[in-house]
Amino acid sequence: IRTAAPVLSINEVRERYYQLPPAPWGALPAGMAAPALEQDLRAEPDATRAALQELGRWERFTLGHAKAERAFEIRALPDELAFEVAAQLQATGTGAAADAVQAIFREARALLRED
Repeated sequence: IRTAAPVLSINEVRERYYQLPPAPWGALPAGMAAPALEQDLRAEPDATRAALQELGRWERFTLGHAKAERAFEIRALPDELAFEVAAQLQATGTGAAADAVQAIFREARALLRED
């Protein structure tokens, strides 16, 4: 990924390596995307920002560790949202299609931003 960063857009990296949907700032070269993401998150209140970042980590963990022997450790999410996401993930089953997993996290992000 580091080698590809200067030549691929962040959306190309997201699709190729993480099976994630395009991001609004994704047209930037991958090496420039981190500042754009940080700026995007800075507009959110602290608790929401922390929760959104944790949802991103949880989504990457779920997509990358389909057969993980340990659970993702939740620290910043509201309990009821964490429970809902966990229940939906469990209902989709181990090895669920990436688009099903991404839909769960997309919905969770939307709920966080509504509050």
